[in-house]
Amino acid sequence: MSKQITVRRSEMTLPGHRMDFLKKAAASIADEIMADCEDACPLSAKGPQVRNTIVEAFTTLDWGDKFVTFRPNNTQSPFFEGDLEAVVKGAVDKFHGVIIPKTFKPEQIERVDELLTKFEAQSGWTTKIQIEALIETAQAVENAYQIATASDRMASLIFGIADYAADIGVADAYNTQNIRFLYAKQRVINAAKAAGLDAIDNVHLQIGDLEALKVMTAESAGYGFDGRWALTPRHLEIINATYTPTEEQLEHAKKVVVLYEEADEQGLGAIVDPDNGEMIDEATIKIAFKQLMKGFKAGKVEEQFLMKAARSAEHTGYNFLGHHALNV
Repeated sequence: MSKQITVRRSEMTLPGHRMDFLKKAAASIADEIMADCEDACPLSAKGPQVRNTIVEAFTTLDWGDKFVTFRPNNTQSPFFEGDLEAVVKGAVDKFHGVIIPKTFKPEQIERVDELLTKFEAQSGWTTKIQIEALIETAQAVENAYQIATASDRMASLIFGIADYAADIGVADAYNTQNIRFLYAKQRVINAAKAAGLDAIDNVHLQIGDLEALKVMTAESAGYGFDGRWALTPRHLEIINATYTPTEEQLEHAKKVVVLYEEADEQGLGAIVDPDNGEMIDEATIKIAFKQLMKGFKAGKVEEQFLMKAARSAEHTGYNFLGHHALNV
């Protein structure tokens, strides 16, 4: 496939120092995986052990069409720069992005960008590493748009519920979270979408409660999140299914593409759907394209039609290649 696309319905996080977990992740149905040097890695394994394990996994395992990332320690940590340098230089062109924890101001992203540029040049990268930022403090929520636009490498904002709850003084980060944390979640969504990025919801903290996962994820998708973090492969099927458009939604998206192309051929900026009176314009085609990308990932949309939609989206100035960079 000549184009490159990223779909982030599910992002599974796992300890970067555990090769057995990394092997399971490679074989999973996650859209994206994150090998962790931070919270999931004990102090005893930080430094060379976790870095070497991640490099080995990235360079030897078959990741298929997954978007492959790792999370270094936060930018204030003495491990941060070493994590970044070791993995970038050790796994050249073997992964796609970094996820930066404890991001609360845009200057942190600017620093990450500068270091990635330096390490890529020093080690001969032919692709450009993307950045995703965890929004997990009150200050980060306030600065979300500035963070989202701090670098052209930015690909998504991720809401980190546990640290955010602790930061604002909430002991229970689980029950009725989609109500109690709605303001913060919508701020993250709005900032991400305003910057042309994906918005990713937090992990499901009660691992065994799959019914609650279904409910919370359906609400999350309704808010505008593109996907969700996962702590276990058991959550992936529910998450992927919930963030995949329905057959009816995909048929509507296909219709939007056809009508928009008709409008373009007629030299019109917009056209009215003759069946329901809906206005089809640039905003509509962008939404339709995102739906079709998810449908393609789920095997419900043919590649040929997706490329047709991509051409229509590009006519609007929507830089889908800038934020969706995974071979599929």
